[in-house]
Amino acid sequence: MTGWRGLNPQTGKWLRTNIPEAWCSQNGECSSVCGFRTEWAFVEIAFTISGAFVTLQFMLKKLFIISLLPVLLAGCAARITNLTPKQQSRNPDNFYPVEVSLACKQQTLRWDSIKPQIVVGNDYYPMHPTMLMSNRWEGAVPVPSGATVVRYRYKFEYLKNAFGPPLPDTFLSKEYSLKVR
Repeated sequence: MTGWRGLNPQTGKWLRTNIPEAWCSQNGECSSVCGFRTEWAFVEIAFTISGAFVTLQFMLKKLFIISLLPVLLAGCAARITNLTPKQQSRNPDNFYPVEVSLACKQQTLRWDSIKPQIVVGNDYYPMHPTMLMSNRWEGAVPVPSGATVVRYRYKFEYLKNAFGPPLPDTFLSKEYSLKVR
């Protein structure tokens, strides 16, 4: 049985003897009692052993997926809040006010470039900023006189900082409904 002795401080390689470790002294020389001659061999540790390499690949894949989790959870965490009541009384011009708030932790977002829109079916209606607020917008949604419900979404087009010129991007909210009675 071969005894392991540790790292050689001069070469950084593992040292090995051909006699049991218990018989050797700390400096690698055999005691005079046993009479065996110590033979040192330098051993390179291979990290590409087939079983170990497959396990290493699997562990790196897991580590990569786990490391992406914070990016997915916090990277583009935009919170779109609908500030419009769910029901409104019918008015004569059939336009109903809607209001939205946007909270975003994305560092690359250019707040001055945000262009919010209201999406009703295939139609887009512009929104304008609310007075004294930097993250709120308001607009009007048309509801035909015979309809009692309108479904709409908010779409935010904006620019984000990147290497080189800014890149366009969008946020799209979930679908909301407005009941008119």
